[in-house]
Amino acid sequence: MATETVTLEGIAISEPRLTLAQESAWELDALRNTINDLCSDLGHPDLTQCHLMALRLKIRGLTMRMGELASVIMSVLDDDDTTANLHRKVTGEVLAKEVAHG
Repeated sequence: MATETVTLEGIAISEPRLTLAQESAWELDALRNTINDLCSDLGHPDLTQCHLMALRLKIRGLTMRMGELASVIMSVLDDDDTTANLHRKVTGEVLAKEVAHG
């Protein structure tokens, strides 16, 4: 049986789900730093329309990923969604036991 962590609010969170929430939070922080770096490029004097469009697409992709990771954290706290689905959202991988069961 998996160990559980109990939060201050009394919510029991299994170790695998807590790990997924932590990984999501760490990646969110890294993405925040990346977006901050991209935004600092906006003031560059040699920035062309093409570069602006590329930056817009990069930032849009990063913010979409951030939304996905935020939904994982909320699902862990709300005890919503399956651990396998959350794992897939964080890592992009299917768990081995899911493959075995089809």
